[in-house]
Amino acid sequence: MRYVPSRIVKRAEAKKRRRSGECPIVKTTLPVTLVAGDPSRAEPELKEHCEFIQLVDLILGGVAQALNANAQQRVKIDLSSMIAGWIEDTRRPPWLQDKDLHRRFSVSCYPDANGSFCDVPLAIVSRDQLSLFS
Repeated sequence: MRYVPSRIVKRAEAKKRRRSGECPIVKTTLPVTLVAGDPSRAEPELKEHCEFIQLVDLILGGVAQALNANAQQRVKIDLSSMIAGWIEDTRRPPWLQDKDLHRRFSVSCYPDANGSFCDVPLAIVSRDQLSLFS
């Protein structure tokens, strides 16, 4: 669990060396503590965090479905469509956004061919489109 935080810090430091002044300082607090999403399996002092873990899991699952669009259950399709709408809204210029999400969050994938963050197409948006070449 130390790989991800240390990798983020190293990449941020390398970027800051390349573009002085543009990058914020990134610090991590180690060790990373794993928290079970199920309160019956969590340590007593961590039980209050279980609902947040479940919420993050639900949202990440929705984002994954927005990118992959391979769900068959209606509720997963509806959730991923809603999340795809949020993501698409944040990709618009602030004056064209209609969900009041400006500067609240953004979703990018990592890495692209150049080792940078990138926007990817949302497969759920085109899920029901007819294919030109079948």
